[in-house]
Amino acid sequence: MIFSPESVHASFSNEPLNRAQAAMMGAALLGLALISLSDLSGKFSARRAFSLAVIILVAVALFQMFGTGSMLVTPLTSISLVAATAVAFFLMV
Repeated sequence: MIFSPESVHASFSNEPLNRAQAAMMGAALLGLALISLSDLSGKFSARRAFSLAVIILVAVALFQMFGTGSMLVTPLTSISLVAATAVAFFLMV
């Protein structure tokens, strides 16, 4: 869903493809899987797992904004990226 949303999109939606929304949904699912796996395996704490999940969301949003250009670069998206990055680093410490 992050790198090839057109191949996955038809399996769950009849609506037109929105690449930014599909990629962010894929990033959220990947983050949720990371949180679940860390809980099951006990490799690292829940705070660190949440932090890594937020970092995944930030990385995908940056990729969508500056890599593919499918997400708009607006003050709202920029501020939310800064806030999410701050939350991720706060949880990491």
